[in-house]
This record gives sequence, C-alpha cells and structure tokens, in this order.
Amino acid sequence: MRALEELMRRFALRLRKLELRRERTGGSLRIDMAGTARRSVSHGGQPIELAFKKRRRTQPRLVLLLDVSRSMNLYSFFFLRLARALQGVKIDARVYIWHTRLSGITDALRDPDPWRAQERLQMLSAGWAGGTRIGDCLGEFEREHSRIVHKRTALIVVSDGYDTGDPQTLARVLQRLRRRARRTVWLNPLAGRPDYRPVASGMQAALPHIDLLIPAHNFASVERALTLLLSVLR
Repeated sequence: MRALEELMRRFALRLRKLELRRERTGGSLRIDMAGTARRSVSHGGQPIELAFKKRRRTQPRLVLLLDVSRSMNLYSFFFLRLARALQGVKIDARVYIWHTRLSGITDALRDPDPWRAQERLQMLSAGWAGGTRIGDCLGEFEREHSRIVHKRTALIVVSDGYDTGDPQTLARVLQRLRRRARRTVWLNPLAGRPDYRPVASGMQAALPHIDLLIPAHNFASVERALTLLLSVLR
C-alpha cells in the first residue's frame, strides 16, 4: 500500500503538470469583446487595441471502469487499492466497478475511515466475483454517466475481456464512448503473459475501438501502464 500510494503521488504530480489544450471553434485566437471595449476607452472609444481570449488549459479527468467478476478475482483487490490510492492524491478521477451491473464507488473510496469505506464497498458490490456482461455494464455507464466523459477524459477499462454478453453490444458502446473521450485505454492483467493472445470475444470486440491495450498484472506493469497513459494524454 505504501508503494502504491507513493506511485500514485508521483503520477498525480506528473498529471497535474500535464495540461491539455481545449481547442476553441473558429481557430486558436478569439477576440475578447469585453477586454477590447475596456482598452478602447483610452482611444476615444475606438477599438484600436484588440484583446484576445487566452486558450484555456485544463487537466485531464480519469474514469476507471473496473471489472470485479469471477475471472478477475485475482486482480480486483489490487486495482481497488490502486483506485483508493488514486483518490488520495486530489486529482479528477471517478471510479466504477462492474460484473453484471455497474456501481459507482468514488465516494466510498474517498471515505477517510477505511473500515467504513470497506462496508460501503461491500454494500455496493453485491454479486462480486460473479459473471460478467461487459457490454451491458458499459452501456449502463453510457446511459447514466456519460456526461462526465469529455474531450479531456481518459477512459480506462480494467478487464480480462471475458464477456458472457453480446460482443457487438460492447463494440457499439465503446465506439460511442471513444468519440466522447480523449483516449480510451484497456488494462488487461492477462496481457502480461508471454503467450497471451487477445482471442476472448470481449477483447476481439473491443480492440478496434480502443487507443491502447496495456498489460497490467503486477506493480511493475501498472507503473509502466501509468507512464504510457501520461504519454497518450499529451
């Protein structure tokens, strides 16, 4: 936990320095009418000295969608600890868990009392380590929470890609979410195996609609994954 917290602290410091330009329609420069009017006073009301709006620079938002189904049982608690450490570094991050349904857990992870946080998580995670319907759960996220996804959002799916639902549902949902987000990244704990091939139906459906598939099976691989995430957010 101490190593995770230190990793998240370093990641947060780098993330805060990473400002994303929010492009404005109509070009990179726009006249600031109010500012130009104020400057015109010294010129007898003539708009001789133009004022321009500065391009706004904003920090990224992270949305973590964590698979807690049976096949992810070996990894789910590790990623929950990572998500809790992420909440402790004061960056814009939202966390959801899912198996056959979706639950938002951001507030529970922010609870300073670890025992109370654990109780809240247990209430939210009914069906933990059960089956998984990736497309249905991401569809539920899209219907109920997609307003939080915008052009400075990194959408991070953590799953092995084993899906008992319709792969085409997953493909369609990811395609729509990808249009809203800045980057869509998939962390797969199985991808760190030397013989791994993305042959699961969920991964096959997802691959055309994600920007990056990253191995994430231990601490070292997660550290590398965070570095890659920073690079794709630039």
